[in-house]
This record gives sequence, C-alpha cells and structure tokens, in this order.
Amino acid sequence: MVNSLHQFISRIARDWSRFRNAVAGLVLISFFLITIDLCRIYNSYSDDVWKLYVSRLLITNVARHAFFLVLLYFKKTKKVVVRFLTEPSHPNNLAIFRLVFFWMLFRPTWARFIALSTIPEGLRNASWHLPHWFLDYLPINEAWMATAITLFRFFCFLSFIGLFTRPAIILAFIFGFYVLGAPQYLGKLDHYHHLIWFLAILSFSRCGDALSIDALIRAWQQRRNGRTYSPGPSIEYGLPLRFIGLLIGIIYFFPGFWKIWGGGLEWVSTDHLKNVMYFKWMNYPDFTPLFRIDRYPLLLKISAAMVVTFELSFVFLILFPRLRPFAILGGLFFHYMNFRFLNISFLSLVYCYAALIDWQAIFQRLKRKKLKAVLPATDRSLDVRQQWTWGLAFCGAFLIFGNIWFGLGNMHSWPLSCYPTFQYVKRDPYTSRITTEIFDSKNNKIEYDTKKIAGYFSPDRLHEVSLHIAFERDPQKAKARLEALGKFFLQSYPEITEAAYFRLYQEDLDMTPENLDRNPVTRKKIYELILPKQGETHE
Repeated sequence: MVNSLHQFISRIARDWSRFRNAVAGLVLISFFLITIDLCRIYNSYSDDVWKLYVSRLLITNVARHAFFLVLLYFKKTKKVVVRFLTEPSHPNNLAIFRLVFFWMLFRPTWARFIALSTIPEGLRNASWHLPHWFLDYLPINEAWMATAITLFRFFCFLSFIGLFTRPAIILAFIFGFYVLGAPQYLGKLDHYHHLIWFLAILSFSRCGDALSIDALIRAWQQRRNGRTYSPGPSIEYGLPLRFIGLLIGIIYFFPGFWKIWGGGLEWVSTDHLKNVMYFKWMNYPDFTPLFRIDRYPLLLKISAAMVVTFELSFVFLILFPRLRPFAILGGLFFHYMNFRFLNISFLSLVYCYAALIDWQAIFQRLKRKKLKAVLPATDRSLDVRQQWTWGLAFCGAFLIFGNIWFGLGNMHSWPLSCYPTFQYVKRDPYTSRITTEIFDSKNNKIEYDTKKIAGYFSPDRLHEVSLHIAFERDPQKAKARLEALGKFFLQSYPEITEAAYFRLYQEDLDMTPENLDRNPVTRKKIYELILPKQGETHE
C-alpha cells in the first residue's frame, strides 16, 4: 500500500509539467465560462448599483484565476520577478537617467511655487491623509520657499554634472522635500510625488560612476597611480532603475483598478470619458482639443477601454524585456492623448521613462563609439558599497509597499499617495461649481482678470479651496477661510478699490461646449463677506 502510494506520487512528480498544464487549461476554461456568465448577468440589470456589484465580481474573478495561475507556475513567476530585479544594467544607463532627471528638475525656475507660498495661512489645509507636522514645524512663506528653491536647484545642478554626486543628491532630496511638499498644503494636492521618490532612490545609488565630473576626477587619479577600472553591467546599476520602473507601474495600476472597482464597466460603456473632457474644456476655455472626439461615441468607448487596459497592464509589461518597448510606446501615446484632449501633460513622469530604456544597447546597435564608465580602482573589501546597496533595497521596498498600501486604500497624501483615479462616473454633462465674485457697495459685479493668478492659483485649486469653505462644518472656520480668501483676492488685485462684498455661489452648469454661454443653469449664494474699506482691517 505504501509502495503503491509512493509510486503514484513519484509518477505525478515526473508528469507534473503535463498535469500542471492541464490544470491551467481548466483554470482558463473556468475563467472564460464565469466571465461570459457574469457579462450576461451584467447586461440583464438596469440598476447602477447592481451593475457595479457585477463589475466587481468580474474583477475578483480575474484576480482569483490569476492567483491560481501564479500558484501553478510559481517557480516561473518567481524567476521572472527575480530576473527583473537582478537584471544587470550598464552604468551609462543609470547615468543617463541621472542627467535627464536632474536637468528636468533644474531647468524650471519654480516661480509658481514661490507665488503659491504667498497664499494666506487661513487657506492652508491638512486633511487626515496629510501629515500635520509639516504645517506645525516648517514655515511656508515666500522667503523660505525662494531660499529652498535656490538651494534645491543648485544641488540639482551639481547632481546633473556629477560633482560630489551622492552628497549633492542627498541635499537635493532634503530641500526638494520642502519645495515639493509645501504646495501640497496650499489648497490642492498636486501629484508629482514620483519626483521625491526617485530622488530618494538615486541618493542610495551609484549614478555618479559614469558621465560625471566625479568619474573624470577618479580616472585622473587612477592614471597617476597607474591603475584603471572600467565596470561593466551590474545589479548595482540596474536595481535603482528597476525600482523606478515598478513605481511608475504602481502610479498607473491603482488609478486603473479604481476606475473599474469604483465606476464599474460603466466607466467604459457610458459617456463618462466625454463628460470628463467637457469638464476640463470648461475649466480651461483657451484649450483646444486635437479634434472633437466627443462626436464619435464608439471611438470614445474604445479610448476608455484602452486607458484602463494600459494602466492595469503597464507594471506587468515592464517585467519582460521584450515587452518593455510596448509599455513605453503605450505610455507615450497615453500621455500625448491626455495632453491633446484633457490638457494633462504629466511631462515630469514622461521624462522618467528614461529609466526604462537600455541606452547602452542603443549606442551599440547604432555602432557608435562605446561610452566608457571609469571607476576608482579601490579594494572591494574596504568598499562601503554593500551598505549603500542594502539602503537602496530598503528605500525601494519602503516606497513600493508604502505606495501599494496607499493605492489599495485610495489615499491621497504626501509623500506617499495614490494618483488621480477619475473613478466616479459622470453620466450626464452637468456639474456643480463654487464660484467667487466681488461686488461694490451698489451691488454691481466687479470684473477682474482671472488669468492674472491662473499661473499658480489654477481654476482647479480655486475650486478646491472654495469647496473647503462651502463644506466646512464649523461656521467659525468657514468664516475664517472666507476672510482669508477675500483678503488674498484683494492683495492679488490691488487695482480693485471699490470692493464691498466678496461672495461664494454654488452654480449648476451644463458642460456641453455648445451650451456654455447659457450657464449657469441654477445659482445660489452660499456665503457673503463684507470687505473692509480701504485702509481698514478685519476685526
């Protein structure tokens, strides 16, 4: 009996590959049958709640069968992940990303951030997702911001040219945390968190070992000592780039997940994407889309399906070197279409695609002169690189698992966060908006140029600030915020000398481009602030 059982187990072990493939086939058949049945059920419902429930069943069906396949092919899955993380990379690849990344950070003047720092303290906010200590211990004002930006750009420049590379990147991270973090508390959360993540990763990397002044100095010192050391591809240069690639994939994945989990299949099958475009076009009247895609319903639905497919698949495509170019091309197309139809560029993330490209392979294929990376010839037993590698591993793991946690919770915070999801389905082209208006003592509306402050106090930020006032439960806090907003407007428009009333209105708007001139559909005053006369101050 025991021998028979042993022979049976041995036979299964020998034939495991064939048995595993058969089980995988059954899993796929089960997946398709359940998916077809759920789609039939979905089409039979007209109630939105039940449609959302069935959509979530479809998601769990995909996740459940994918999990079974991972278990069946666990060794192969593990091999793919380990090979991705331990994939050697030439030092020039990491160095080129350093050049692209720090040039992107150094090039702008960050003047918008200096202007944002002048927003009154009463308009600043720290929701429960945002750490309150930032407002408690770090002052936000024009002088501090201007100084921090100057130092941040200076250390970014040193990092770009590769002079004192590691100390420069660490200092750029310290000042960048303030420069990039302070505006998050000024009315609206902007999602450029990846900049501080990648700064942290580069501070633990050896990105200054090639194409840098540090490398030239080491090479000169080595020639004097009669020694040279030119490294080839190594995990030390590949691991930072892999972490950056995974974080880019996480940025995409959770918005794609929440689109389906929060909006269901109606995110794709309804006019939601068209209404999102209408909302953006209404907020930015000077923006002109590539063409009126809203007049092609089928094309819109295909585009919505492509958006979700791209966001969910990107992080998996980059695991395979042969599929990585398709992820890059898909991302470039995705961001180009976002810019041409939604006025969302996300260039700061597009530049970071440099981490996904094997530049050295391109140079070799083009038969150009091979770039050499020169390192100091030191005794590896005395080198501290192992300590920095462990630091890099800890930093990368913390950022990856931390952002997965925030992505699962759909939490928007700083410095970890889920990126914008656009998950709530807009089924009709109507929206509500809080508007601000100024009147004189005779109740005549005073016109002012909104473009004057639009460069840093965008319509989206003004809308968020107004929402904080409109939905504040504490009347005293709402009044204080309203007074701060009124004071901010008077400071921004000193030419307005006859202002007597500052009012907030809730308006219902038709976002259809052809009906914009008929807005507002309805209008209701929700707050009024009596402004002090010239030379007076608020009590």
